[in-house]
Amino acid sequence: MLDIQKKKSNSFFVLLSLPSTAMGFALSVQISALSWILSTKYGLDIHEIGIVWAAGPIAGIVAQPIVGLVSDKLWFMGGRRRPWIVVGSLLAALMLLALPNLEIVQKIFVSGSDPKAGLLTIAVIVALLLDLSINVSLNPTRSLVADCTTLEERSKGYTWMQTISGSFGMLAYFIGGTMGNLALIYIGAIITLLAAIIPAFLIEEPRHLANTEETKKEDGASTGKDILVSLFPLFGLLIYGIYVLVTKLFGITIPGRVHLLGMDLSIIEFTSLAIFVVTTLMVLTNALRIPKKANEYQKVLLAHSLTWVGVQTMFIYAFFFLSFTFINQKVELTPDTLDRVVSISDNVLTGIENDDPKVLKDIQFPDPKSNSKVFTQQNIEEIKDNLPAIKEVRGKSGKTNSMAFFILSLVSALLPAFVLNPIAERIGMVKTHYIAIFIMAIGYGGIFFIANTAILYYMFIAIAGIGWGSVVSLPFAIMSEKVDQTKMGLYMGIFNLSVVLPQLVASFKMGEVVNNAADKSIVFGICMITLAISGVLWMFVKNEKVAKK
Repeated sequence: MLDIQKKKSNSFFVLLSLPSTAMGFALSVQISALSWILSTKYGLDIHEIGIVWAAGPIAGIVAQPIVGLVSDKLWFMGGRRRPWIVVGSLLAALMLLALPNLEIVQKIFVSGSDPKAGLLTIAVIVALLLDLSINVSLNPTRSLVADCTTLEERSKGYTWMQTISGSFGMLAYFIGGTMGNLALIYIGAIITLLAAIIPAFLIEEPRHLANTEETKKEDGASTGKDILVSLFPLFGLLIYGIYVLVTKLFGITIPGRVHLLGMDLSIIEFTSLAIFVVTTLMVLTNALRIPKKANEYQKVLLAHSLTWVGVQTMFIYAFFFLSFTFINQKVELTPDTLDRVVSISDNVLTGIENDDPKVLKDIQFPDPKSNSKVFTQQNIEEIKDNLPAIKEVRGKSGKTNSMAFFILSLVSALLPAFVLNPIAERIGMVKTHYIAIFIMAIGYGGIFFIANTAILYYMFIAIAGIGWGSVVSLPFAIMSEKVDQTKMGLYMGIFNLSVVLPQLVASFKMGEVVNNAADKSIVFGICMITLAISGVLWMFVKNEKVAKK
């Protein structure tokens, strides 16, 4: 065992954070470059890119709980987490290297002269393997932090993890912005491999996990019933996730609509929402009369899931809010045309500029199943008359969005280890976290009500960054207090569903809401409301004893 591990020095917590940082960096590269390279180099359209991205949630839903369960039981290569970190990081690095070279893979497996023959299938497979490898390793890297720390050290372990990971995330932004996405992909492959594998062999995993007695007495063995009980607060989201994946991937339409609070819901969506509300009330009152720690774990999943509905809505649709705000200020368009300009891609805008017959046909006569808005000839002419101003403002919106996410990353990287952890040591992790969540809701509220300039937007995003720094660090430590330490991998995998399933809600249902809203500031209205509700739900989670200094 390294001397720094024996002493539990800060340098050990940095080392312990690197495997998770490596996989987070791979994920950052994927987010930054996947859509770009599929569109610019391989010519896939938006629908096809959407299919490629759909592989990710599927991989996360299936892989993480299974890998977590197996890694809890298997000791191999001198560790229970090490084999998965090594295999996952190696595969992730290979898939990153494959992204710019899909045509080489295509030539090996596909015959013929069509440059796009089989390309979508290959892209889906590579993206699926990339996301699968990240998911295979991400759970064990987070579980490793819990394995190698005591309950008193848990907050420090996860806040350091976010500080190091956030710093590398900022590095990814810098590399992509200065050297380009292609360089980011190749550098990302190297960082993913080295930052995961080297620390994995330097860190000595405990053969027998500590702090298990108190949880063993209460939680008992992992059974199918235990897993179902843990998933209970997510049943509504799980039903919605299955519904979305089936309908979007296979084009199935389910009859029956319900109108609620201005939203048009399918019968399955309404049922999912009703189940979510009922299970929320049952979890908060412990209607199932399950053991205390199991119920606390349910509350954590419930509160965290609402956080991610809001956060993912911001990540996906913030650009559309900025485009709407700036175009509305700088360009004189009718509300109908403004609504359409905000929603279209640069490729469509270029097609309108060049009178591309295919683009014009697609926007004037869209596929009814696509939910795309119909462009009238008046819309098209109005866009043409204002093209230079529209392009300038959209460029400004993109730069503002990138800078805002850099600020968000900067705040969330600096705060956890140096601010949030000391506060958590004084008042407890749960209290620290829900205060941060309420601050994040205030930041979103500021954007929703008054952020009509880039400066105001940056200021409120920085405020939201306080909450974001907590979201990606403290919930892992809080969750780890609520479960049997010998089954950390399993429960960490289930915990991931409170992130992945809300992402599907944000990607699809919130996308419909934003698309249909005339005022795109609704993006941050959604963020504000969901984070505020999440903060209230976090207040129902027991604040465990304050960590000793």
